[in-house]
Amino acid sequence: MRWNPVAGAKRYTVKISSPTGVIWQTETSQSQIQYPGQPTLEPGVPYSLVVQSDDLTVSTSDTGLSTEFRLLRDAERKIIQSKIQNLPSSEVLAPAVALSLSDLYHSYTLPPAAESAYRLSETEAATYGLTAEGIEILTSLIKLGTSSPSVHRSLGNLYWHTGLVQLAIAQYNKAIELAKKPEELEDSAESQFRMGEIYAATADRLRAIESYERAKEEYALLADIEKVKFLERQIQSLKSDQKSKN
Repeated sequence: MRWNPVAGAKRYTVKISSPTGVIWQTETSQSQIQYPGQPTLEPGVPYSLVVQSDDLTVSTSDTGLSTEFRLLRDAERKIIQSKIQNLPSSEVLAPAVALSLSDLYHSYTLPPAAESAYRLSETEAATYGLTAEGIEILTSLIKLGTSSPSVHRSLGNLYWHTGLVQLAIAQYNKAIELAKKPEELEDSAESQFRMGEIYAATADRLRAIESYERAKEEYALLADIEKVKFLERQIQSLKSDQKSKN
């Protein structure tokens, strides 16, 4: 379980609740923690994660993020496992396999037939995925000393998808730093573009414009005219917003 660190916070209180109340609680000085496995979480049950820092900042105040999660039933797990078995296997997870596996997890959606079993509407079901598993795959690869611009860019995308913006920006910057070869220019361009999206979404217009400008330059080198035109529109829109605010 991961969350955005709060500036100045030294301790976090972490709670997991079920529909019947709090089932687990602990404290940590880190901005992530692994659930110990007890009490056992049941498949299909809606659990919520709440994190509160020692300055009383609480995760539920961020209305843009959902803190609910569920464990998959065996029926859905078996489908995913069958897809994993089709990927190349080796004793050491190769970056290409890790990226394929993280993409598989990231793109996962509940099958329509399972929505009723989880008591989810079609709209609610669309918000559920296996992004956490994708993050674990890529972070494990990096810990083993194997990384590339593509790995860090993909990990940044996963963090951004879950709202962990600080971790996402760190990974995008790492991808840009490592992208030295011509064939890695696309990783750098997308990383710049994604950071622009983050800054735009968090109303940091100046940084958004800077990231979009760098991305535009690199997409121009890649001869991606459509992306260049799109970025020009985004930059112009941000500049107009900035003028109206001033």
